[in-house]
Formats: sequence, structure tokens, C-alpha cells
Amino acid sequence: MNTQTFKGQRGAVFNTVAIAGLLFVQGCATSGATRQESHSVEAMRASDSEATGGTPGLEAGGGSVLGAGAAKTRGGETTTVPTRITFKFDPQTLTVRPEDEKGGELVVTTTSGEQRELFHNAVMPEAAVRAAEILKFYRVNEVLEVSGVGEGENFYLSSGRAPAGSIDGEDCMAFDLATLAVTEFKGTYRSEGRDVPYTQWRVADSANKPMGRINLQYSERPFAEEIMSTIRQQGLTYRCRTGDFGFWYFRR
Repeated sequence: MNTQTFKGQRGAVFNTVAIAGLLFVQGCATSGATRQESHSVEAMRASDSEATGGTPGLEAGGGSVLGAGAAKTRGGETTTVPTRITFKFDPQTLTVRPEDEKGGELVVTTTSGEQRELFHNAVMPEAAVRAAEILKFYRVNEVLEVSGVGEGENFYLSSGRAPAGSIDGEDCMAFDLATLAVTEFKGTYRSEGRDVPYTQWRVADSANKPMGRINLQYSERPFAEEIMSTIRQQGLTYRCRTGDFGFWYFRR
């Protein structure tokens, strides 16, 4: 089964599907900070049980903002209008600080003087150190936050452009921009002895298959379409991370 671990959460707002009993947290916003949480190895791909209507699991984002986005009601249905926020920073302000004597978090000071948290790992402080190394390697000095209610993605940029090239130790999935599409997926999961229906909107590069080489899963279609649009705009072709509990990011 596709699982993700989430530890050390403070003030987290859970995805609607997650409230129903799924193992999913994309992050939490604390004092304006954008947090990317730790994820297990299985989160790199959707499980076979999902394709046949098993318990759903949502692939982790490169970072997320929970509780952001604007609600919009039309025809009796409420959807979220995704928001886009970009902040800039000097890579020299990237700082790793310990948390609870066993975890670590990566923080940065923006050009406006605001401190933001970019990554958090509650069990492996070295993961935050590695995240800082990756951002410095790609000369990242901007973060584009695309956020909705309960879900979000961070896109790490170098002067407005996506990172390009590989770094030692990364684990990447290449995907095909030409076949990237948003598709609806309906399934059920078991809860308290009964089947509960759910709907996901998936950004995948194989529209005619339940699982593509990239398979990002979200709860609302407008958000999924915004993510796909951003991926296309930046010409992204790789989804990467480092380590079992590592840092997630897109690159060219």
C-alpha cells in the first residue's frame, strides 16, 4: 500500500480525504512558513491497490501550504481557486537548525526579512542538511508556492528558472510533458467496515493508465490543473528526492 509518514506535526490542517482515515499530510503552515514533510519510500509511486480501488494514498508534494487558497462557490459547489506566491531569498541565509534533539528543519530569510521554513524532518536531521545542499547546488533563490485548501506544491527556482542537471544521490522519475494530463480517479477505501467513495484528480504523464511515471494526486481539479500548468510553463521533466525521508523537488 502507498504510505507516507508524518511526524512532529504542529497545527496541521488535514486534507478532506485524509480526515476520512488516509495516511496523508503534505505539510503545514506555521507562522507563514511553508513546510515540506518527510515521506516514506512507497510514496514515490501509487500502489497497485489504488489502481483497483484500494485505500488511496496521495503522493507527497515538493512542499505545501495548508489552509491557503480561496474558496469559490458556483452552482452549489465549492471549489478552491489556487493561489500563487513567490518569495526571494539569499541562499547564504539557508540555515539548518535542530528540532526536539532528533529532527531538523531548514529555514531561510527572505529579501523582505521574513523567516520561512522550507523543509522539516522529525527523525533525521541530516535530511535537512541535504536539502540545503541541494538548494545551494542549484543556486535556488526563489520559491513559488502554489497552494489550495489542504494541499500545495513548492517549485524551487533560480532567478525565475527551474533547476537543471543532476546531483549525486538524487532519486528521480523522468516524465513526458507531451502526455501530461489531469485525469479523474474514483475509488473506495474501507472504514469501519464499509466502503467509502473518494475522488482524486491526478497529474500524470499517461492519461490512459491509472498510474504514470509521474502521478501527483490532489483533491480538487482546479488545483491539479494549476500544478500541471506550472510544470508545463517551467518545462519540468523530472520529479526528484534524496533519501528515504528526503527532500522533494522538480527540475529540468
